[in-house]
Amino acid sequence: MLIVICCILGQIIHYTNALIPENYFAKTHRGNRSVIDCSSFTGKPVDGPSNPVIIIPGDAANQLYARINYKPASTPFYCAKKWDWYLIWAAIETFTTEAILECWIDNIRTVFNQTTNQSDNSPGVDIDVPFFGRTDGVEYMNPYVTWLSKYFHDIVDTFTRCWGYERGKDILAAPYDWRKAPPKAKAKAKAKTKAKAKAKAKAKAKAKNKAKAKAKAKAKAKAKA
Repeated sequence: MLIVICCILGQIIHYTNALIPENYFAKTHRGNRSVIDCSSFTGKPVDGPSNPVIIIPGDAANQLYARINYKPASTPFYCAKKWDWYLIWAAIETFTTEAILECWIDNIRTVFNQTTNQSDNSPGVDIDVPFFGRTDGVEYMNPYVTWLSKYFHDIVDTFTRCWGYERGKDILAAPYDWRKAPPKAKAKAKAKTKAKAKAKAKAKAKAKNKAKAKAKAKAKAKAKA
């Protein structure tokens, strides 16, 4: 059996502090509730994982990396025009100044493509979703500020310490580009585009036939005269 864990960001952050009873946690040197005490769980000891676990993060709940290849001339002068891969979500420095926030918004935004009815990346920006299959991208929203960005870490840590799971083997994660619509929505948009094109072609053909019939009738009337 496959176990799938999927959550909304706001519901799962600080999961261990909100949902697991106090006696499940080992006390740290400051008395904070942070590490689950495996001995608190009841039942027979588990020799190893019996079911694989796949974590599907919620909206805005996994890391995204960006690379800037170029930026249009309209981009503010203080925004980088070229930059190698870096963590764009969730980057704490994003909110330090108004200028940095403005540049960040321009880089992470999506642009609606009216031809395909889909969302594209901001011009000149590549977005990558790293660590597919691994839990690195969902345990912390920012690997450099772990104390502030903990997400699925406590859950993964409990599975590995208490039940013998191994990261990347028995407990996996499926991060994705949460800025964009799911495949079903894309397929629906594509079908809508096709239907619009078909209706437009049909209307055009109808107008052409009508004009042709009108011209024919006019020519016939002229011939009779």
